[in-house]
Amino acid sequence: MEIDGDEVTIEVAKPTFFDVQSMSPIFLSSDPQLEDYWQEAFRRWVTATPSIDFSQLSAEDGAEIAKMLPSPSEVVSWLNFQRARSDE
Repeated sequence: MEIDGDEVTIEVAKPTFFDVQSMSPIFLSSDPQLEDYWQEAFRRWVTATPSIDFSQLSAEDGAEIAKMLPSPSEVVSWLNFQRARSDE
């Protein structure tokens, strides 16, 4: 894709089970912020060659990359909340 006039190769890693579970604090917060989710998703799963500063992406370029990632609601659906066996 082209970002700021330069050709950038974007690679997206497939989230692992543990990646997803480690993101649960974002969604369990009393005031979850989408920015927190997207920053973490880009940091964990997106590689750009040449390297770019994701915090400087335009809204359009960020949205294009975000389409390649699982949505926040998708990640929430993958979270594995279970009662502790000691609670049974």
